[in-house]
Amino acid sequence: MSSCSSGSAPKVLPGQITLVNNRLMRDGQPWVPHGFFQVAFQASPNEQNVPNFEAQAQANYTPLEYSNMVKAGADSVRVMLGQTVGDPQNTQFYSKDFVNQFIAAVQSARNAGLTVIVSIQDESIVQDQNPTPLPNDATQRVWAQLMPAFKDDKGIVLELFNEAGTGPTQVPTATDWQNWAAAMNATIDSVRSEGATNVVVADGLAHAGTLSGAPDLTDKLNSVAYASHPYTFSADSEKPANEQSFLDVSFGNFAANHPVIITEWGQGYYCGPTNPGFLIYFLNYLQQKGIGLEMSFWDWGGPTAFGGTQYNFPNTQVSMYYDNGSLIPCSTNGSPTPQRGPGQTINTWYATGTIPDKAI
Repeated sequence: MSSCSSGSAPKVLPGQITLVNNRLMRDGQPWVPHGFFQVAFQASPNEQNVPNFEAQAQANYTPLEYSNMVKAGADSVRVMLGQTVGDPQNTQFYSKDFVNQFIAAVQSARNAGLTVIVSIQDESIVQDQNPTPLPNDATQRVWAQLMPAFKDDKGIVLELFNEAGTGPTQVPTATDWQNWAAAMNATIDSVRSEGATNVVVADGLAHAGTLSGAPDLTDKLNSVAYASHPYTFSADSEKPANEQSFLDVSFGNFAANHPVIITEWGQGYYCGPTNPGFLIYFLNYLQQKGIGLEMSFWDWGGPTAFGGTQYNFPNTQVSMYYDNGSLIPCSTNGSPTPQRGPGQTINTWYATGTIPDKAI
């Protein structure tokens, strides 16, 4: 039986996040996130055609995943809730029970010692046939469902909307950025009106592929960070002559004056011989700039690795090389073979604090 009276303040868990002079702080110390991205809660149980990777992650979900992440060197986890399942006005896919399961999972992660980055996703893979490119009224309604449980714990970071924009090939115009700022500012105002004091995070445009040109957002608490997902889609971005400029334009230049987190990243879209070298360059780039990473994907349930942590979850961790030292090849359709990806290299970095000299 608890000795606390009914009027006692709630317990403050470790992993509290604040922003001080544009610097992310965790429990009062400078914070460079090292975490994983979990997909188990993207899809509604009411959906008819849930992609295999989501269904497998959901079927195998257990709160023990969070203590396993801690053992793997993580201090944080990014979790997404589908906008369709979290919006009470979506009569087809909304599930209050599933929202409560999601809230319970976030609390389990917090109890395991992790900071949690919560994001709302609206894409075709959550059964929205007309997904919105920017947060909208439905996004605000989802956040309103979550705020009573999340607003008093600064160990929960609110990533307002996953991968804004019209696609990774988008070249944002000034008007695009104005529309982005208006939608993000409205969502910030909405969560603040619900009483949230948490740090909020805004994804860049081009599905978070770039922050170049992004205007500063407005928040009465001055607690806005920004997110990038700098996936590579061709060999050009990974060439040694181009890799710095690619990362500078994606997020590096912007990060000189703004707090930035890579809330999702893997090597699944382009598979080629430059992957191992670019992986090590990318990790060193992040470390030199003090930018954190949420590694994709902790619980990937697909038959191929999607360049992430493991495949056919909860089975095999992915790596770049066979035991004999030869590079695992790309498959004939251009996607990675089941074993290939940056997972083991990044896990080694998390666990030891040292980036390997070469990919593992």
